[in-house]
Amino acid sequence: KLGDETQVLLAQLQHAVSLRILAVALSDDDQSIRIQASRAQVRSGGAPEVEQVFAFALTQPLLVRALLAEELRPHLPLLSAETRSSGRLT
Repeated sequence: KLGDETQVLLAQLQHAVSLRILAVALSDDDQSIRIQASRAQVRSGGAPEVEQVFAFALTQPLLVRALLAEELRPHLPLLSAETRSSGRLT
């Protein structure tokens, strides 16, 4: 039987691996895979993943941006603070 600490470390490793897989899926040829990967990344990731999906959305067609807008909406304070601090909004 695995100890509690080992189980926690394995869960963290699996989460990190899944986030890397989702990040790679953002460049898939299939638009539906890119959208689903983006949505999953926002739901399961932290601030860096949310920022990555936001940057990805900015490069996508209007339909994709609209679909991702609802996923990103809860993270608006983070994204607006990041945008202001990086000088992307003037």
